[in-house]
Amino acid sequence: VLCYWRCRLLCWTLSKKIEANAEVSYQMLRDDLTFLLDTANYCLQNVYRPHYFADNRLTLGGIVTFVNDEMLTLRAGGHYYAYTLGPDDSVLYYRPNWDALLAADVNYHNKWFFHLEGQLLGKMQGDNNVELPMRYGDNAEVEYRHNRALSFFLKMDNLAFQRYYFWANYPSQRGLFILGLTYTIPHK
Repeated sequence: VLCYWRCRLLCWTLSKKIEANAEVSYQMLRDDLTFLLDTANYCLQNVYRPHYFADNRLTLGGIVTFVNDEMLTLRAGGHYYAYTLGPDDSVLYYRPNWDALLAADVNYHNKWFFHLEGQLLGKMQGDNNVELPMRYGDNAEVEYRHNRALSFFLKMDNLAFQRYYFWANYPSQRGLFILGLTYTIPHK
């Protein structure tokens, strides 16, 4: 990164419950990294090689947060990205033009924690003239805190069981569930 400029444009707190943030950033990147299919050496088209390029990126974004007595938190936000490519590149690969987020968090008596999130990611240009369509994701998490040291959790990703792509020829898993526990060693 040769130059990075970020400005928190606006932080507006209407009350203890509502906050709005707007941000803008500008980055001049050299050796920005993405990956392209290596079609010369692998006939199955399942191996990627690194691809470095130069670009300038302007990001405009914002988020609105609503907090209700630490029990309920709602967030909505998004970003818009504008790119200018360097002289050696003609196509921007695997970079979306926008993204959006809608999330809710619930804290029930400091024992049960619930998180639900929906995301949208704009379409991207993949290599080999493949255009990856807009992607939406929906995720959820549930956590139960038994005590200060022990908690149990369940994380669920891609609840719609859709087949989407972040990279050409590599589909996502249709659904992912992780069940686990955390234990914190108490100390004085």
